[in-house]
Amino acid sequence: MKTADLKGPWLDYWVAKAEGLTPEFKAHQAQQWVTVREQSGVPYAPSTAPGQGQPIMERHRIGTSWDDVSGQWHAELEHAARVDGVQRSFAAGPTQLLAAMRVRVMQVYGEEVPDA
Repeated sequence: MKTADLKGPWLDYWVAKAEGLTPEFKAHQAQQWVTVREQSGVPYAPSTAPGQGQPIMERHRIGTSWDDVSGQWHAELEHAARVDGVQRSFAAGPTQLLAAMRVRVMQVYGEEVPDA
């Protein structure tokens, strides 16, 4: 699966892995969410919960900006290397947190993660 397409519980799952946590999927009826053992069953949702996502952005120096042309938030690592003039840790999304968490996963796993 392309990292740029991750969202919802799947994005949160891969962020947890990138952060060195032990993610677990939970489901009840039509809802799915991720928990991590280290947080004793509390829903883990850094792609939508500012209290969880902002510290990751600060720790990894992930910056965001609004792009009027695409109508999306863009996120990139402040210290990301450029290869052949292309920024390798860059992602877009409808929210700052979603774009930033995609960049975090990309930083660790690259352009794709294994399908579930």
